[in-house]
Amino acid sequence: MEEDKRLLVWLRPGNNPEDGKALDIMERLPRRSRGEFYRKALVIASALHELDPRLINLLAAQTTTSFNAETLSNILSQTLGIAVERNSSSVETQATGIRAATTIDSDKPAEQKEQIPKPSLMMQNLKR
Repeated sequence: MEEDKRLLVWLRPGNNPEDGKALDIMERLPRRSRGEFYRKALVIASALHELDPRLINLLAAQTTTSFNAETLSNILSQTLGIAVERNSSSVETQATGIRAATTIDSDKPAEQKEQIPKPSLMMQNLKR
């Protein structure tokens, strides 16, 4: 069993505008949920780095401008060849023959909601 790791990270909003944007977002989170947010952010960044090391830098640079779903779609399309189509009821992603659709169904009872694939499985599929 691996040992837990504690990480210390310094954000420097004076030197990096993206650090300031991240701090603004994190400070709006409830204190109780910040630790889990930090952990998930590191996990997601690691997964993105596995796909393409450029992704983290490209995404971080865009956060200080008008970052939105279209910007994310463009970055994914240019780096990984993923086309993201958006409409009001679903988000469809196509990547090298892999197609996943997730219906936005937050109002449905739990037993009627679609199961979303685990990120690790999605990342493995994207690498193929």
